[in-house]
Amino acid sequence: MRSLGGYYFARGNYPDAITCLRRAVAINPLLSRSWFVLGCACVRVEDWEGARDAFVRCVTIDDEDAESWNNLASVYLRMGEAGKMVTSEDDDGDETGNAAHEAQTKAGAAEDAGKRVPFSNKLLAFRALKQGLKYSYDNWRMWANYMIVAVDIGEFSEACRALARVVEERAAKDGAACVDEDVLDKLVDAVTRGSGEASTESNAAEASASTSGTATATGLERRVADLFERTILPRVSSPRIFRARARLLTAQGRYEDALNAHLDAYRAGPAGTIEKGETDGDKWRAAVGEVEEIVDVLRNFGPRVAGFNWKLQARSIVRTFMGRTRDFEDEPEWARLTALQEEIRREED
Repeated sequence: MRSLGGYYFARGNYPDAITCLRRAVAINPLLSRSWFVLGCACVRVEDWEGARDAFVRCVTIDDEDAESWNNLASVYLRMGEAGKMVTSEDDDGDETGNAAHEAQTKAGAAEDAGKRVPFSNKLLAFRALKQGLKYSYDNWRMWANYMIVAVDIGEFSEACRALARVVEERAAKDGAACVDEDVLDKLVDAVTRGSGEASTESNAAEASASTSGTATATGLERRVADLFERTILPRVSSPRIFRARARLLTAQGRYEDALNAHLDAYRAGPAGTIEKGETDGDKWRAAVGEVEEIVDVLRNFGPRVAGFNWKLQARSIVRTFMGRTRDFEDEPEWARLTALQEEIRREED
């Protein structure tokens, strides 16, 4: 029955595979591999409860089976509705390792917006991933899953740790794409807006150790700051990463550093990198908006930084941009640049 189940699974006949594998595990309930393939087959036919029971059996037999913990987490999130997640795959390309990923992608594309994953399921998924990561610490896909679920349940400190691990593992290969910028923005929001953290798993210990909510928030602020300074920026950068850091620095009252971060974001963006001879009108128009935005930032932050001549900096930025893009002088947006230049002159007088 075990061999026949594997035969049917390999040929995509999942209902017959499930039938044979159920008979196999009824004869010998300690066949961990049979439970695993059974779980993958159930995932393929979207039998989420059957998949859950199979993967629970796997981790009961071997609690160090990281892949089963990961697939179990995926199933918990599919039992209601879940956002798209990356699911771990076998290094050798084994088909069974991709089962949860393929079914999850399929379900994610056709998900019903009216449904919601129960919080209890998200919490179970979080705990399953946390357990699996103990035995697969270098699996960046599991860390990515863990990061997404952690943000979803308010475990921001754990999400911060997970994002750091993903960046450490993938920065050399993927560059700035290794940073989930949506998650990064949410972590900064959690600090700057004082949203606090949910006391569910790791935060419970921190909450009990602190006597006030302010101490917990300060702990998260320190972690997010370290995430930028020690992990992300030494390896990768992007305009959005710089802007996220600028928001954090502004909330900390570090206006000079925040201004420099905004300037870094400008230099790394389309307006700062546009070359002479550019012919893409849409790109140029978007860059005009960035020039206006950085001038506004200089107006707001410049007066707060002692000894900084923000007007000179603003004039230089506008002049340099206009000098590079004179081919667009006939565009209506060019008038906005000349008006901006005139405004800066008047402010200098």
